[in-house]
Amino acid sequence: MANKSKAVVRLGPTVKHAGKVVFFLVPSKKLTPSLKDKIHLFLVNNYRAYTHESGVATGYWQDGMNITKDSHDKYLISLKESRYYQKLVTFVSELCEETNETCLFLTIGNDAYLVGNPSHTQSLTP
Repeated sequence: MANKSKAVVRLGPTVKHAGKVVFFLVPSKKLTPSLKDKIHLFLVNNYRAYTHESGVATGYWQDGMNITKDSHDKYLISLKESRYYQKLVTFVSELCEETNETCLFLTIGNDAYLVGNPSHTQSLTP
């Protein structure tokens, strides 16, 4: 009986478009265990996956005459369809309220937004 060898077929990498990169920042010092759990459940239940970078983003901004510096946690997801954006924006706005922040930083693709706290009347203009 002849020894038949099987041909090895090499396939290239599989690449699947996952959508636009979306992330938001939350001040690390305001992330309680219950708030972390809330963010986790929201992202997993609504977007099926996320990446969390703990305390890696340092932000600087001018607040009146002072420069403020703060460490932030970064939550990253990808979105294919714009119909999912509003739900995320509403959630980030709720996080603003829970953390008593005037606004939180959100990016969708190449666009950056300041998502405001509905209970604050301060303008979000830079």
